[in-house]
Amino acid sequence: MVIACHFSADGKLLATSDHDKKAVLWHTNTLEGKATLEEHTSVITDIRFSPCMMRLATSSLDKTVRVWDTNNPHTSLCKFTRHNCGVMSLDFHPNKDIVCSSDANGEIKYWSVNSGGCATVFKDCACQVRFQPLIARFLAAATANAVLILDAETQTCYHTLKGHQEPIHSVCWDHSGELLASVSDKSVRIWTMGTGNEWVCLNEHKSDSHKFHSCVFHPTQSSVLVLGCYQASCSSFNTQHPAQIHFLNSNVVTYSHWRPGTSLTTLQSAYLHSKE
Repeated sequence: MVIACHFSADGKLLATSDHDKKAVLWHTNTLEGKATLEEHTSVITDIRFSPCMMRLATSSLDKTVRVWDTNNPHTSLCKFTRHNCGVMSLDFHPNKDIVCSSDANGEIKYWSVNSGGCATVFKDCACQVRFQPLIARFLAAATANAVLILDAETQTCYHTLKGHQEPIHSVCWDHSGELLASVSDKSVRIWTMGTGNEWVCLNEHKSDSHKFHSCVFHPTQSSVLVLGCYQASCSSFNTQHPAQIHFLNSNVVTYSHWRPGTSLTTLQSAYLHSKE
């Protein structure tokens, strides 16, 4: 089962990880493997490309974060080891050489890729962290059944997004950074900042027949959200008309990510090939 996957900013590489403690880089035009990353000693929980550097970061239950050069990925560039438990999520800052990671105890750390040092430590009980694209004003942190909107620089909590009845598995921003999606087992919510800097829920979809696990926006059409499900591996969700949701029956995909110019059918095919 694919645990995590992410496309590079130029769409030429796909990174995946599963339960065998390895990550694999794939050429998206041929779906042939480029390299296997094998230094982690436990399951890799998250994998992210840098939007501004030729770098890839992985987090693992072995309590470490590793950064790799995508041009020479056979040995990691650096290893961050100051987490005291399994690292559950990570993300690159869109404009700086910073990786943010969160562990099973909810501790969030900022790491400098160039110096290898730990720049910031704070605790907000986050199971997944995602920087706002482009300007990175905010850091979205999923914690239990709420999403914290944190100042990316000071870590001040601007707002707490509530409404989910179950723990949140996944959060993602659209390409503009104006919309934020959050997913729990039985519901999907779309959020945005309203008047007076207050965050509001624009749409919600609830389902008793499908169990959701992950989400990602289309790279150019914010009205389309792709969901990863247990009963159906991928589904497309119209954020403007939440009743319009379409499912594709196949194997489980727990994390989903769109590449620019890729159709949903092609994208699903890439995931299935990566599992074989």
